[in-house]
Amino acid sequence: FMKLGFIGFGEVAYELSRGFKTEGVNGIVAYDPMKNDPKYGPLVQERADAASVTLVPTPEEVVRLADVIIAAVPGSRALQAAESILADLNETKLYADVSTSSPTTKVKIAALIAPSGAGFVDGALMGGLTQLQHKVPTLVSGSGAENFIGKMECCRMNLEKVSDKAGDAIAVKLV
Repeated sequence: FMKLGFIGFGEVAYELSRGFKTEGVNGIVAYDPMKNDPKYGPLVQERADAASVTLVPTPEEVVRLADVIIAAVPGSRALQAAESILADLNETKLYADVSTSSPTTKVKIAALIAPSGAGFVDGALMGGLTQLQHKVPTLVSGSGAENFIGKMECCRMNLEKVSDKAGDAIAVKLV
């Protein structure tokens, strides 16, 4: 039984979670730094409630509670997001970065988390999430790509493996 968590609960995580909910995925947890923001906090909470997602107070808590961690943060924050949970990753965890950061950044993240034993997935969402949600065509690459495809089978995601090399999936998207 897979436990799913998100680092960042903006548009991407919200739409994916709505889709996962329709597949019967329960117990999704998420951390978003805007949760307590006076302006954006209420929207984050409202979306979490709508998608049946539990917001937790720290990114470490997401890693503690989930086996598959999807980082859905702005590209400029991808490296920082990975660094924030590095100490909590281990070989039982899969870390999937679906940000639009550069191939170079994805390679850096993969190298950063490799010593933890966690699998790394470079995910590139190739379409509009509002209609497709979790079924958006998604290219995956990295050490954890194969494992991610297996674990997410239950969710009926539309995943296609590009390679075992981090950065390859996002490179295809950016071309």
